[in-house]
Amino acid sequence: MANNVESSFHRGSDLFFDFSCFSCQENDGKNTEAEFYCEECSKFYCSICVEHHNFLCKKHEVLGKKNIRQWLRLMWVN
Repeated sequence: MANNVESSFHRGSDLFFDFSCFSCQENDGKNTEAEFYCEECSKFYCSICVEHHNFLCKKHEVLGKKNIRQWLRLMWVN
């Protein structure tokens, strides 16, 4: 019986992140942790959505989590 139960933890609905993926929230209503920030778009992306973003926006600079302090600085500027 327990095999058919899907917890909210696995769906991600009850998780809180410092930064959530813009595309996942807008398109799917999902709460997914952002791992990248695009300065040009001023949006956060998860590892899956950033691939689509990078394909469409080849000239945009995308910052990873190692540059999270820069994310915060850029957010306040924009």
